[in-house]
Amino acid sequence: MRLTICLFLLALLSWAQDVPVAAVDFAAIEWPGEALPENAVSFVKPTESAELLVGEFPPAENNRHVVDGDTLRVAGNRQSLRLVGLDTEETFKDKGEQALAEKNWPEYIKTVTAGANPNRPPKYASPMGEAARSFAQHFFKDVKVLRVELDDIERGIDYYGRRLSHVLVQKSTGWVNFNVEVVRQGLSPYFVKYGRTFRHHAAFVAAEQEAKTNKLGIWGEPPRHAAYPDYPIRLRWWQQRDVAIQKAIALEKATPTLVLLGLDREWTQACGAEGQQVTVIGSVGKLRHAGKGLGLLPFGHRNQSDFLLVGKHSDLEKHALIALEGDIVMITGTLRLYEGRPQFKLDEGVTVRSPADN
Repeated sequence: MRLTICLFLLALLSWAQDVPVAAVDFAAIEWPGEALPENAVSFVKPTESAELLVGEFPPAENNRHVVDGDTLRVAGNRQSLRLVGLDTEETFKDKGEQALAEKNWPEYIKTVTAGANPNRPPKYASPMGEAARSFAQHFFKDVKVLRVELDDIERGIDYYGRRLSHVLVQKSTGWVNFNVEVVRQGLSPYFVKYGRTFRHHAAFVAAEQEAKTNKLGIWGEPPRHAAYPDYPIRLRWWQQRDVAIQKAIALEKATPTLVLLGLDREWTQACGAEGQQVTVIGSVGKLRHAGKGLGLLPFGHRNQSDFLLVGKHSDLEKHALIALEGDIVMITGTLRLYEGRPQFKLDEGVTVRSPADN
């Protein structure tokens, strides 16, 4: 494991040393994007479903509508919009990190990836993240109305309470799906870490292939601005999770007693199953201390409302689940409630398997 991490860091440093100095010149980051052809794959048909249509809104006031490349705000909505199907690189919010990145890009990468599992790369701010925000600002500059649509009725809110959305903008020749257009511009891969989109899947696939073929954005050789050097690893991980999620969705439909985390009706179902043998499907989180020698291993549902596996911290840190952090698993045990929230207790026994094995 130590050797793998060392090789990972060496690969990052080797790549970073090849990046031109201009790639970390933040003053030079301006990304209006490639022209939008009339037959672009990002032209889509708006939904006719009243349940999927959130509404049409003006951008948030005071030029606050673009948070970053994959998060927007619209007027009249407290929730920000997390755009499905894409995951642009982060923007700089820490002046110290930005200063280090400008001064010494290899050292910056080494710092922000320290301690990371090389097969589960972390997100961090980058010049390409700034470029994605710049593109969004250009794209929405003169836009008066944003059409917000859900991808799936049951999956309308993400882990952090943001509305999972497609954002469409009307052009002279039709409606453009901004999510797909970001991928077509090469500013994000098609993001399937939390499962492929229920709508416009084929458009996202085609958009990513077009960007790769044209060597746009993150697919440049090298990219115009410094970007994550490990997309092959990220894509492999996301695709593995997508396979597991598709299997989990099929299992949940066929087996109503399964609890698929992330769905509110499933959480309600779990809360009503105290004392019963239950199988939960979710993503393994990071082990944390709970005091008095106890540990909590979360399985993602909502921020501050995760399903928990509770036990001695010393026992949990030796459990096979620790090596599966970030993976989708099925865990079976006797469901208990603590302050109204469902959990398993390690000392009562649990079994673990992958949805892909079923």
